[in-house]
Amino acid sequence: MRTLEGAPVSLSDLRGPALVDLWATWCVPCARSLPFYQQLAARTGIRVVAISIDADDAPVRKWLLEHATSFQILRDPNGVVAEQLGMRVMPTSFLIDSRGVVRARHEGFRDEDEPAIEAEVRGLFAGG
Repeated sequence: MRTLEGAPVSLSDLRGPALVDLWATWCVPCARSLPFYQQLAARTGIRVVAISIDADDAPVRKWLLEHATSFQILRDPNGVVAEQLGMRVMPTSFLIDSRGVVRARHEGFRDEDEPAIEAEVRGLFAGG
């Protein structure tokens, strides 16, 4: 996994509290989940890390030009991290606590998932 600038990043660097989201520019539900995560970060202070599995950087860079984001974007073009995390559907997100333990996993995204995800994020900060 790497940054858009090419710097390597490992899974151990993703200690939380953090919401880690595996996504792609061509993923329709991702187009709804990422703006929600942007708002969630603003409301709760959760660190959001979005890991794109797009094969090329160009679509990701284009997406970033079209969408205002304050969260970190990483690249997993070969799907190595996606495989390590057992991703089966797009998007898949993980809530990671301060010890690096995955506390929750969400596969797919629907607007009606938003309240539950926000409650889990707030619980993560409360030590739950």
